[in-house]
Amino acid sequence: MCNKSATLDIHFLNAEKTQMRLIFHYDPSWNFGDCKHQAYIDKHGDYPMNFPKDIVLTKQ
Repeated sequence: MCNKSATLDIHFLNAEKTQMRLIFHYDPSWNFGDCKHQAYIDKHGDYPMNFPKDIVLTKQ
């Protein structure tokens, strides 16, 4: 999104692999100011995201 990239770290928390942790990190990059989301970034200080930055998932 607008030259912004990210990494997603996935780790299993136990040997049975019934729990995993997902951690979302933005990669360093420049905001060029011509992004179509610039008004949102100016107002909220970050890009619009629908993905959790840190979550633990459990198999049921």
